[in-house]
Amino acid sequence: MSKSLFASLCMLALPVFAAASLWSAQSKDYGSGNADFTLREIERRPNSSVLQLDIRTRGSSVGSSMITACMLMRLAQERGGYRYLVKIDALPSNPKQMLVGFSHVANVKPQTLDAELSDSAMEVDLELFGSDLNKKCRANVN
Repeated sequence: MSKSLFASLCMLALPVFAAASLWSAQSKDYGSGNADFTLREIERRPNSSVLQLDIRTRGSSVGSSMITACMLMRLAQERGGYRYLVKIDALPSNPKQMLVGFSHVANVKPQTLDAELSDSAMEVDLELFGSDLNKKCRANVN
């Protein structure tokens, strides 16, 4: 096989491998009772992720919020052991998507993580969820 043909085949396969590396989580993997939803990364950026929540069955708002927090904690861990999230719950371009930035330090200017994050983006310290929730989140993932 010629080098140019091999290079062309690699370029065709690259989008498939890139798409396969995007993150997703199912609520059922976190011990969800009634809720059935998926939080999936639809775009990975250097310091942020665009996420979409696909809801099949709604559960309680508190339970679903706890599961979503667990999912975000897991994503932050897998993306590089981040302690802080900076997020907006609805992108102006698509209200069904959220943007989450990742940081190791507090009070970072949101735009340094992603130009789409505004000053009003909410910072979340994942350590504030406490060790009990951290243990529960880790224990519930199969």
